[in-house]
Amino acid sequence: QEGLEELGDGACRRVLAWGWHRHHEQPGSFSWRGRTPRSAWRETVAERRVWSASSHRGLRWEPRGWGWQGELRGQLWSAKELTTSEALRDESIAMQHCVRGYDLACQRGDSAIFSLCCGEERHLTVELRPQTMLIVQARGRCNRLPRRAEVEVLDRWLSELRRSRGER
Repeated sequence: QEGLEELGDGACRRVLAWGWHRHHEQPGSFSWRGRTPRSAWRETVAERRVWSASSHRGLRWEPRGWGWQGELRGQLWSAKELTTSEALRDESIAMQHCVRGYDLACQRGDSAIFSLCCGEERHLTVELRPQTMLIVQARGRCNRLPRRAEVEVLDRWLSELRRSRGER
């Protein structure tokens, strides 16, 4: 804990988000052991530079036509597919997570990324595996897990999408 007060609340939140991401994206290969607050901050800054560099590739890919709008409990929800490096960068900035680095996977057809919104407010970033139409991950701002109402919306969207494609 020594040195954390030097970083400030904002830097500490970024370090924790970086650590959470490393832990969940590379299970078993991340540990806080041996890291000082300063060294964790340096790694966070270095990784953010890589993310920033990767977000300026200018890639585009064809939408899959899986966008959606629906009403649940009197609120209008939508799932909008993000189909450019710029759109992923904007989502990453707005939601404070690392989706900006998924553009190559999207262009290759390995991932499809959607922004789930209620009205104009972003709630979740959703990664679907196109081959299976299964959710790989769904995260809110700062990688928070989906809330119960958001899970209901995801279930409804995917069940309607599967029905429209003749799947169960």
